[in-house]
Amino acid sequence: MKKIKLIGIDLDGTLISKFKKISKKNASSIKKAIDNGISCAIITGRSIVSSKKIKDELDFKTQSIGRFLVSFNGSSIIDFYENKTYETFIDSKIAKEIHHLSLKWKLNSWYYTKEATLNGAVEVEGYKPFLLTKIFKNLNLKKVTNPNKLSSYKINILSFSKRKISNIYKLLTDKYKEKLNFSLSHKRLIEITPKDIDKGYAINFIQKKLNILPDETAYFGDSMNDYPAFKQSRVKFLVKSNKKALIEQATYIIDTKQDAAAYGIDKFILNNQNKKVKLLASDLDGTLLDNELKIILPEVKKAIKDNVDCSNLYFAIATGRNLDDIDLILNSIDIKNKYRLFAISNNGSSLYDYKTNSYLFNNTLKPLEVYKLTLEIIKIHKTQKYGKIAFYLHLIQDPQQIKNKIVQKLYCYNLPFVKERLSKMSPNMIKHSWAKKEFVEIKSYKNIKDVNKIVLFTQSQESSQEIRDYLVKTFPSFNITCSSKLNVEINTNNSSKGHALNFLCKYLDISPNETIAVGDEENDISMLKLSGHSVTLSTSKEIVVKSAKHCFDLPPSKIVKKALEEIK
Repeated sequence: MKKIKLIGIDLDGTLISKFKKISKKNASSIKKAIDNGISCAIITGRSIVSSKKIKDELDFKTQSIGRFLVSFNGSSIIDFYENKTYETFIDSKIAKEIHHLSLKWKLNSWYYTKEATLNGAVEVEGYKPFLLTKIFKNLNLKKVTNPNKLSSYKINILSFSKRKISNIYKLLTDKYKEKLNFSLSHKRLIEITPKDIDKGYAINFIQKKLNILPDETAYFGDSMNDYPAFKQSRVKFLVKSNKKALIEQATYIIDTKQDAAAYGIDKFILNNQNKKVKLLASDLDGTLLDNELKIILPEVKKAIKDNVDCSNLYFAIATGRNLDDIDLILNSIDIKNKYRLFAISNNGSSLYDYKTNSYLFNNTLKPLEVYKLTLEIIKIHKTQKYGKIAFYLHLIQDPQQIKNKIVQKLYCYNLPFVKERLSKMSPNMIKHSWAKKEFVEIKSYKNIKDVNKIVLFTQSQESSQEIRDYLVKTFPSFNITCSSKLNVEINTNNSSKGHALNFLCKYLDISPNETIAVGDEENDISMLKLSGHSVTLSTSKEIVVKSAKHCFDLPPSKIVKKALEEIK
């Protein structure tokens, strides 16, 4: 992952306090970023005069001169090194039409013309416009005198009626969408700039000047006029906002405006510039979970929670189990930053992103493949050559049903033996996982869709190995593994924990060398071989031990905490 080289920071609601000052913590953290070679730029909707005062304060506190200052959401970009100002204006004819509409609709509107801006003023018009003095105490208001000369960096429209602002927003966007850019920076405030001019444009302008990529950019913002800048940055810090569109874009959500910039820079940017591990992927049974109790030890929960919530670590559970089991485990850890969590289920057949609440992919067996496989397994069972055999199907699960605690169905063959095998498993696992499923005997094997995995239960380890070898020979185009002594698992050929981990690394722009993978069984081998810091137990099979770079002589339930301490 590329290092951050540029930080863009919004002002109101983000960098400055309620007293309109830059806190010592924010200034100190920005100075650290600058000392680490990171360029920092103020990007605001404020006027040039107002934003320059804040920039001067920041420059004084950091003892450095920031190169760029963006005002009016990008209509004015000052490059202090070149001593140039790049300006874009709304056409005076369009500005006049907007002025006419604001009067007609009894709206407050104000116009940042070049002449007024140079004099530290703003031209205002509309219904009781000088009510603005009570809201914007620092504005030097000047009533519009010539509607024909309103060519502006930016136009703002304010109404105390949300209904009216919504209606005028629709009218304006329908009429001028090819000529202007609109942003609802507040539920009662519309900001209008020239076409294609917004904070995203400003970020892109600076990136080109500094030869910096979006992947090397971080941005701090809190309102919808920051959305274009989020789109132009890899790391997005959202400060205390409930806007769904922004939350979906955000990399990190900061729940307080108090020293938000400092928190983001110290905790997530500087702390991770030289960090060698960015993702932890852990198997469940035999690694993260205690073998008997099937729970995560409190100290292990704390280690994971602290690293995800405070140290910017992504965490993925990679297991042969289904999504509902993973969801149960993750909820028990009580991780705050759930948008940093992923679920690799069914041995890598599915990858689920908790940030978007959706699957990133689902690999399923074709109905005809399911039909052929199940018939062959039933045929093996009927010969009694390997003793009793049972199997069940893992189907794609609906996340919404899991969220609503709807019992998930498990479709089985030879249900009595399934229950017999389950009765011999850990009581805690039965209580917390299997008891929450509805067991259904399969009646027909034709046209079964959405099957991620087929799981066989056997009577002995020898039977499992022999059946596995037979199926591998008979069906070479499938990925057939064992995750315990008494089972065999069948997936599509492109389904493995290693495949899913590799996909996730690309999705997050992380190198496999920046991952820790922890596992103990054959179905973990592909993941262990891919990871730069693979970990297993000394009690694992020899083939698994040879696939890992680190081997610890510890109980399964403590291996993940040890891996974090030793490697991270």
